Amino acid sequence: MNDTAIPTRPRYGSQEVRALAIEAMLDDLIEWLDGSDIDRDRVSNQLAASFERNGYDFARSLDRRHGWEPDARLVEILDNADLSSAHRKVQSDWVKAYGVVVPFTVGDYVSTASYPKARIAAIWPATAEIVLVPEREKERWSEQPGCGYVVAFEQATALVGTLGEEVSA
Repeated sequence: MNDTAIPTRPRYGSQEVRALAIEAMLDDLIEWLDGSDIDRDRVSNQLAASFERNGYDFARSLDRRHGWEPDARLVEILDNADLSSAHRKVQSDWVKAYGVVVPFTVGDYVSTASYPKARIAAIWPATAEIVLVPEREKERWSEQPGCGYVVAFEQATALVGTLGEEVSA
């Protein structure tokens, strides 16, 4: 890999995304722990080592691994670990840092592993994602312009002859 190569898109459950989600809820956790003199790094490390996708399992993991004594308030705080917002932020930073541009336009037809033929209904440039309406579901989405399934643009391949021109055999 050379210096001009763009690294792969940050993944939803990556350490970077988890760290950002943890940072967003850290103040509430420190307050729950009853102390401003608590070592934030230690708490962050324990959270990272115990991360789960829902508050209940997250709290149980903290109890098992680090001796925390969970209650309903802790579960509520942990339930608000917002990986989706953190992932959008990390993707947006990735797009800005590397100048990532979606090489498609609205209306193009593409193919993905899940959708053999889909039309691009919208493009989200901030996160370099495209919104797809699969050919087999176009009636379902016809009343909702710009809506569909969101995928990373790099998962799509342009279909030849789909820009308003007939494909000759």
